[in-house]
Amino acid sequence: MNVILKGTIMKINETQTIGEKGFTKRSLILQTLDKYPQELNIEFIKDKCDLLNNLAEGEQIAISTNILGRKWTNPEGVDMWFNSLQGWNIELLIKQPEPQPEPAQEPDQAPDDLPF
Repeated sequence: MNVILKGTIMKINETQTIGEKGFTKRSLILQTLDKYPQELNIEFIKDKCDLLNNLAEGEQIAISTNILGRKWTNPEGVDMWFNSLQGWNIELLIKQPEPQPEPAQEPDQAPDDLPF
């Protein structure tokens, strides 16, 4: 199932390498723009990790995601289901503003007791 999620980047995590084969994944936390915002962990795998390289916290983005679900049976034989969000495309909506330099301060006026 494909879903587009829009929101603000709260955190971008470092790329992780898993296992001997070098499987890579990276995630970000997206706060949705809904009336009741949700903070969602969205994973990017393999070459899609690079999509996060030029993004910054505070930027608003739209992420195309796949919703994935899987069943796992624990050692006691109890079935459990897990869901994950896997991103595959990002569109920048609002870029984080660049910090503006502080305006130059006027030097204090010279004291009146100068000898010249």
